[in-house]
Amino acid sequence: MDYYRLLNLDKEPFSNSPDPDFFFLSNQHQACLQQLEIALRLKRGLNVVIGEVGTGKTTLCRQMLQRFAGEKNIDAHLILDPDYSSAFEFLCVVAEMFEGRRIARNTDYRQLKEMIKHHLLEKGARQGRVVVLIIDEGQKTPGYCIEILREFLNYETNECKLLQIVIFAQNEFYAIIKDRENFADRINCFYLLKPLSFKDMRQMIRFRLRKAGRLAESSLFTYPAMWTIFRKTRGYPRKIIHLCHQCTLAMIVKNRRVADRTLVLSCIAAQSPGSKERRLSWPGSLSSIVLIGIIAQIGWLYGIYGERMLQTEVIVTKKINKLMPLAKKPVVILDIEQAGYEKKIGGENEPDKSQSVLLPENLGTVGLKNGEILGRLIKKIYGTYNKKYLDHVLDANSHIRHPDQVIAGQPILFPAIPVPGDISGKWGYFIKFDETDDLEKALRNLESFRFDPNQVCLMPFLNISNRDISNRDMTSSLKFLVIYNQCFQDEFEALSWLKENNQTGVSGGEVIRAAEENIVWFANPFSKK
Repeated sequence: MDYYRLLNLDKEPFSNSPDPDFFFLSNQHQACLQQLEIALRLKRGLNVVIGEVGTGKTTLCRQMLQRFAGEKNIDAHLILDPDYSSAFEFLCVVAEMFEGRRIARNTDYRQLKEMIKHHLLEKGARQGRVVVLIIDEGQKTPGYCIEILREFLNYETNECKLLQIVIFAQNEFYAIIKDRENFADRINCFYLLKPLSFKDMRQMIRFRLRKAGRLAESSLFTYPAMWTIFRKTRGYPRKIIHLCHQCTLAMIVKNRRVADRTLVLSCIAAQSPGSKERRLSWPGSLSSIVLIGIIAQIGWLYGIYGERMLQTEVIVTKKINKLMPLAKKPVVILDIEQAGYEKKIGGENEPDKSQSVLLPENLGTVGLKNGEILGRLIKKIYGTYNKKYLDHVLDANSHIRHPDQVIAGQPILFPAIPVPGDISGKWGYFIKFDETDDLEKALRNLESFRFDPNQVCLMPFLNISNRDISNRDMTSSLKFLVIYNQCFQDEFEALSWLKENNQTGVSGGEVIRAAEENIVWFANPFSKK
């Protein structure tokens, strides 16, 4: 389209069609494709990919088909909508895809099954080919079609399955799996697609702009504009692409060369139903006035008391609920409702270097084990169990309909919920036994520890000083400690405990200070609630 040349683009960068050439391989999409490819080449049978609307399932499906297009020993077949009216109709469609011809009308149900079985034996066993059946929109699959797929998985040799099945589905597919354990037991690879992180979103936008012909892609969207896009879309690729498309159109119409935060907000307002422009409602205006008043009051006090006034840490949860004076601390703003946490850093000695740093969006994903309940897993990870933690976990996992009905093996995403600074300031010293950068590995280490499980606990944390503050993505600095479940107020007391227990066979412990500056903790095992 010629009008995109006004932005130095050769073609549209943010089309909503699932074009494999514009597919950005984030870390999770790359991992998903690799796992699927390995499973298919090893002929392991059934594979399931689940994700919410707009997480890139269809595009991932097309990408996989493109990868296999040049493979001579792989026969890949795609079903876009599995909502068939009967089992017979489903068998007819599959048989026609495999045979590459129309099936006679007088063919009965049994003949169709034998035809499919003979095809799989010929291609998979005798010729050694990989026959793949890919189903998109898997949540629409009726029960009788699921039963047929289960029967297909029974077609096998001593070494492998003859048919490889990949199902891409929305979260509703969990209910189908739950109701059919004999089908769920056959799942070899199960992958949960999550929204993109802020870092991945920025890379995706820049990747699409490069594909569209723009070399200086970093100047098209300002950093605040990208952050606003992330906050609005919550990291869902489809929403990101749609909003970026609206922004590029607005830039062309308004003869702009750069999309800033104001332009993005105007595009968001234009998409709001029932309104042509963005207006602040009275409650929203009142909240803004109150917030401005608080900020003005802080500035007024600082003007009066100057150096005698302590800097203030403002912690925002769902409302501004606490103003806490802290000595020589940077200003910290945390919003636990947004997809990623924003932390503004600016000490009194560097007022002109205030920047924003992203805290991790989540701690990691863990599969629920047989016999384990969600509440106990929450307590292991956050140190305590209460309604606040449960609500945040449920909000992050929309596929969980009820906390008491989580199936074994179902992946659960645990959001990063920072512990307020006033609490961590009361902690003294910990006894550290283990440290890792992976949540699932940390849980394994916790469970395998020689102590009584009640005597050790998990402590996720982030050391901001470990990274250059200009590096805004802090996710890779997230660490997990296994510590003794007691906080020592005195370092000598902690060292004495460690020395005494070393004599009884406990080794490898280390005394660390809990209330270090630039540390953000994500668990509070010492909470009484």
